[in-house]
Amino acid sequence: MFTARIKAATAWTGRLFSKPRAGGAPTELATGANNSVLATDGIGLYFVKDSSIMSISVEGGPISTFATGCSSVTDMVIEGKQLYWTCASNGTVMRQDLGGGIGPTTLASGQSSPSCLTVHGDRVYFGTQNALKSVAK
Repeated sequence: MFTARIKAATAWTGRLFSKPRAGGAPTELATGANNSVLATDGIGLYFVKDSSIMSISVEGGPISTFATGCSSVTDMVIEGKQLYWTCASNGTVMRQDLGGGIGPTTLASGQSSPSCLTVHGDRVYFGTQNALKSVAK
């Protein structure tokens, strides 16, 4: 099993690595990631680059564009076979199937800088600048 690791000395470097749990040398997966918002299901690693959410296998390989249109993803969570994220610049909470297919679904819009996201049961919980809120999955 692989887990995602970030290499950062004194500042965020934008370099993403994978390292076997049993030990061994890390493998560089990607460079140029915008921030430290990451999500993994143990198979794929999802990260932000420019205004897109990108995906790559935790074992390496080609990088794919998973979703576009958000310049400030503030949090990402994987629940089951879906990725959820908050986009502060658009004021939205989004969801998309990990397998691709149809594009993202907007769960909430018009929010004031949504962030700090979690999923529990049939609800998605998130914070805004002045409230904790939830919406149906």
